Amino acid sequence: MTRTSLTRAVAVMLLAVGAANATMAAQPVPDQEAMRERLQSMTPEQRAAAKEKMRERWASMTPAQREAAKKRFAERHPDAGQHVQKRQGAPAPAAAASTGG
Repeated sequence: MTRTSLTRAVAVMLLAVGAANATMAAQPVPDQEAMRERLQSMTPEQRAAAKEKMRERWASMTPAQREAAKKRFAERHPDAGQHVQKRQGAPAPAAAASTGG
């Protein structure tokens, strides 16, 4: 195999892997979809009870467990919180970092 054909083969493989990852990332996880559907079907009272249960669970965690949970959440949801910042008119973290403040 010549150097040019080898380079092309590697480029095609990288593009294929990148495209596969992009389509996989765009698909919702079945557990997340089920949870979203369950939350949407709850009454306001049930939602409040579920929220309180999560608060109690969070309060029962040690600081190390909380940090691990935050880290897992950040890894699973890299763009979490951006919709809140957009709604409030605050700049996204990347925009704030690029402006120096």
